[in-house]
Amino acid sequence: MFQKIALVAIFFVTPSVFAQQPMDKMIDSLRTDLSQHTKQDTVRAENMIALGDLLQRTDAKQALAITQQATDLSRKLQWERGVFSCLRQLGTIYAALGIYDKAIEKHLQSMTSLEKVKADPKKKILGKATVYNNLAICYTRMRMFDKSIAANKKAIALFQQMGDDRMLAGGYINLSSAYMDSGDLKLAESTIDESYRLAQKTEYIIAYLYYFSNKGNIRNQQKKYPEAIAFYKQGLDLAQKLGAADMVAEITIALGECYYYSGQYAQAREHLESGLETAKAIDLGSLKYQTLGILAETYNHLKIYDRAYTTYKDFAQLRDSIIGSEKKEEIARKEVQFEADKKQAAAEAEIERQKVIRYGTIGGSAVLLLSGFLLFTGYRRRQSSEHRAAVANLRTRVLRLQMNPHFIFNSLNSISDYIGKNDIKSADYYLAKFSKLMRGTLENSEETTIPLADELKMLDLYMQLEAVRLNQKFTFEFKVDPDIDPETTLVPPLILQPFVENSIWHGMTDNQGPGKITIEATRRNDMLQCVVEDNGSGRKNTAKKDGKSYGVKITKDRIELLNKMQNTNASVHLVDLDKGTRVEVLLPLNESEV
Repeated sequence: MFQKIALVAIFFVTPSVFAQQPMDKMIDSLRTDLSQHTKQDTVRAENMIALGDLLQRTDAKQALAITQQATDLSRKLQWERGVFSCLRQLGTIYAALGIYDKAIEKHLQSMTSLEKVKADPKKKILGKATVYNNLAICYTRMRMFDKSIAANKKAIALFQQMGDDRMLAGGYINLSSAYMDSGDLKLAESTIDESYRLAQKTEYIIAYLYYFSNKGNIRNQQKKYPEAIAFYKQGLDLAQKLGAADMVAEITIALGECYYYSGQYAQAREHLESGLETAKAIDLGSLKYQTLGILAETYNHLKIYDRAYTTYKDFAQLRDSIIGSEKKEEIARKEVQFEADKKQAAAEAEIERQKVIRYGTIGGSAVLLLSGFLLFTGYRRRQSSEHRAAVANLRTRVLRLQMNPHFIFNSLNSISDYIGKNDIKSADYYLAKFSKLMRGTLENSEETTIPLADELKMLDLYMQLEAVRLNQKFTFEFKVDPDIDPETTLVPPLILQPFVENSIWHGMTDNQGPGKITIEATRRNDMLQCVVEDNGSGRKNTAKKDGKSYGVKITKDRIELLNKMQNTNASVHLVDLDKGTRVEVLLPLNESEV
């Protein structure tokens, strides 16, 4: 599903964006104003902020540059309203670029800056609400849904206090997206409906766009594809009229997804290709990646096998790139986000301190500061342990995700021979199997644990494909202890796959004679022992030419993190046999409740 979260940042000096005219005309108009008004004053700064606000929806990097210039000018002019608006806008732009630690930093700075602004108290309340709103967006993007929903509700309460229905509509859009991402579709729908009611009341055009998009997303998740398509079409028409390229790309691709799941593959191809072209034009990396995956499956259904293969390959390479450049950075972002939480507490304490200095007595200030210090100290202690667990959990998820491109890319090599030989029947069989394997792999990668039965099914599919590729040079067998229920016994996804892959690629490829791989699951007291054993070439004969296995290293790292998070004694042992290799993986016995 492709969901868009509105970044509400229209306050103080930003003109009313998304009026009846398309964005490109508004951008051109502002550029003209800037070229004509060269005086370094608040009017120029205001136009620069407005231009940055529009550009963040079409060219975030340009928006960042122009908003930074506006920040420098506002500070030079000592124009506090401009500084506040710039800092908040920088936060929304960094969020659009996926740099959430910087986004949070700028939003917190804007909260402090707001206290220096000499303005109507009502406007300052509204400004604070927009910052809460945008912080909530960052939390949603980081999948911290409880914090996102809490921040959204703070923003909505302030919007309600001010009676600003347009901002309130924007707040409900973001809250709806947070509910949707957390899986609560009922609340997501009631919230987006309330946003639409307010948008109609105020003729807030951009809110209409997000209403149609979110309603389509909800119906898409509910698998009510005809209804989803109807909503998406209304949203696409409006996005095109407004010139919102990012929304045009997202909704077009979402339409393609609906057509795919409805079995209308020709229409799916048309929309996916069109949406992908737009996503490439504005450099929406994660959207390109998601589109390539389903587009490859679409080509497969249309029996366009050469395109299916090349698209799968592009998908795997882009996924590897995204994980390398973004997912790994999330570990650091998570750590910085913890520091940002402390900064937020300090910033809010500073705001209260300044108010007390202005309006209170010295004695009252001392009491407040002491209370704030004690509260913050307790908060920091609580957050420290929570933070360690959160970072460990995130690192585990990153390592799981790193496994997928490695797994998928190796599988892709098995398809190329058939396409090169123009063996359509074999290619069709292989791609059908691979499509099923890929979908299962991607679905499982989002889970912390999966049933042992699902892990074995994926391994069975993988080994079927590899056995075909190697002309049945090996057979395989699964053995599960009768004391173990594979449907209720839970294991980390892809935990055994790297060892099976090693057995095939390094043990069976050059093996002389019939090969065999055995996968066994047994119970050892309160632990689950999984064994992968082969009669292949062995590590001694392959270690020098093959080097270290990337997949095995990741699995060992995952086991190490599992031990830290759950205080367990999970382990991996590799045993060299006279002929072949035996891998023993010991995991905590984790059974789901029936």
